[in-house]
Amino acid sequence: MQPLIVTHGGAGSPIKYRDGTEKAAKKGYSVLRKKGNAVDAVIEAVVVLENDPRFNAGTGSKMRLDGSIEMDAAVMTSDLSCGSVAAIKNVKNPVKVAGKVMQTPHVLLAGEEATNFARKNNFRFYNPATKEALRKLENAKNKLKNGKIPEWAKKWKNLNTKNLLNREVWNLLVLLELLLEIKMVLLQQYQQVEHHSCSQEGLVIQH
Repeated sequence: MQPLIVTHGGAGSPIKYRDGTEKAAKKGYSVLRKKGNAVDAVIEAVVVLENDPRFNAGTGSKMRLDGSIEMDAAVMTSDLSCGSVAAIKNVKNPVKVAGKVMQTPHVLLAGEEATNFARKNNFRFYNPATKEALRKLENAKNKLKNGKIPEWAKKWKNLNTKNLLNREVWNLLVLLELLLEIKMVLLQQYQQVEHHSCSQEGLVIQH
């Protein structure tokens, strides 16, 4: 059977980026020609797209309104084997992390758990932001400010990005408070155990 691989650059990618999708297809096809499996071929093809800053994946991913970047990736096979990550941050190739998830009992890891999983599996910190992504973010903010946006996007017009940042700070403070409470509980338990141990030694001495 002749191997076949199909790639696409995502919604909104112009035809002039065709050289990027062709390069990705050739990379994946070379894996298949060398008797590699389909999963490896797909991952290698997507890595090419993630490394091309013109595409909204990996390096070059679009920024959220608060300036951060969250990425998604998924790998699946016809036998229902699956691995995926959602809202993962600061990795170069989310699809590689998804491939690693596929080797575990998990199906989907999201947010901080996805990023932590990546670090535990030796995926180093990487900032996927580009100057072009920043330019697009500023352009989007200007459109929101000036009202030059389609009807469906007007719900974002009154969004306060400062509140988004404040919410993240608040979440960190809540987490810190929780950790302090856990520390106090563990300290109390330790003191109780230590007191009980001293009491037992005292009984032995008295005996």
